[in-house]
Amino acid sequence: MGSEFIKEEIKKKPFNKSKFIKKIIVTAISAVVFGVIASLVILLLTPFLQRLVGRNTANENVGIITLPENSGELSPEEMLSDYMLQESALLFDSENEDKNTLDAIDMPLSDEQIKVILSKVSLDVTSYRQLSISMAALSRELGKYMVTVTSNSTTVDWMNSVNNNKNTTSGVIIAKNNVDLFILVESSRIKQNDELTVGFSNGVSLSGVLKDVDANTGIAVITVSLASLPANMDIESNIATLGSSNGLFVGLPVMAIGSPKGIAGSMDYGIIDVPKQTIAQLDSYVTCLQTNISGSNIASGALFNLQGQVIGIISTKLESSSGETVITAYGITELKDRIERMSNGVDINYLGIKSTDVTEEASNELGVPQGAYIISLQMDSPAMRAGMLSGDVIVNVDGYSIGSNAEYISALNQKNAGDTIRLTVMRKSQDVYASMDFELVIEAVK
Repeated sequence: MGSEFIKEEIKKKPFNKSKFIKKIIVTAISAVVFGVIASLVILLLTPFLQRLVGRNTANENVGIITLPENSGELSPEEMLSDYMLQESALLFDSENEDKNTLDAIDMPLSDEQIKVILSKVSLDVTSYRQLSISMAALSRELGKYMVTVTSNSTTVDWMNSVNNNKNTTSGVIIAKNNVDLFILVESSRIKQNDELTVGFSNGVSLSGVLKDVDANTGIAVITVSLASLPANMDIESNIATLGSSNGLFVGLPVMAIGSPKGIAGSMDYGIIDVPKQTIAQLDSYVTCLQTNISGSNIASGALFNLQGQVIGIISTKLESSSGETVITAYGITELKDRIERMSNGVDINYLGIKSTDVTEEASNELGVPQGAYIISLQMDSPAMRAGMLSGDVIVNVDGYSIGSNAEYISALNQKNAGDTIRLTVMRKSQDVYASMDFELVIEAVK
């Protein structure tokens, strides 16, 4: 009897086009959903991770802005002698004359030595042309330190019309750390929420951020991210050198760079024509540098000496002694502490005291002790709440004697908001000065 094997034919599963399309759609949607979720997780965790990493590497990766100290400053007489020596060196060298005369010149120069130097000077049209070319070349060189800051804001009027407002001002590049570039600018044409664009001398324009503004002077610090700079941009050569506004004298030649005429890229040069003036401000003081350079009522930029150093920040808040529209500037030396604090995100100290030096006349004729004389106190300030009064003279800070207002401000600047400071004042009572001690907690400028 024969047997037959059962034969089974395996048929392929029929292709279901509809289900296949559905699977593709589901897979695609799932990928999109997971991608969105992953992006959100990364977005939410990034600030936390940055803070976590930054706790250990903040100083290493960001860096603290420290401006150069004023050391080895020359007196006006020494500065003048230095200028004359430089000029004499050029004259003797150009004429190949015996340098024994130059070697014999000591500082300060005598009248006879000055006459010898000036006798070598011969000015004509060619000299004027060479001078103009030299000043133009220096102006172009200093221009690389300057930027044009454009602020854009949008307002809506009572008819619901949208208006775009644009203002420009000139700033100077002063420092950088490992993250940002720091720019000093006068803030009268910039508002807190404006969109800022920073234009560099090489034509590059980048976004800027308003970091802080000094309420006393209106000087602001703006930052530009280093990561946004073009890779081939040599930013080191664009950072200006901060000089000193101490020891400046009437007749010193200076250059106003930026927007002294109210137009970006303008410049002018002249001299300091009025002795430096000190202006008392709350818990600080500034100096005013006045020049004979005609300016605009919207002037901005920086004042340079002929060594190419910044000696002042142009400001329209300062009025000239003559009432004329000339370039005036805040002396850079007195601004340095505030610039460092603003750049590093450190609060500016506040006690609410406006003080000044005791004049020699007041000391000799009225018997006022030497120290920081309190002109006025701000209402509800730490100093007023502690019981200090106008007319008090600060003579001691934390156990150290104070002989001038500059010494008092310097001692205050060694502290930070939240610190305790102990002040000893001399207060006049029945024609006799008596000592009084006060302990205050320094607050931050609001």
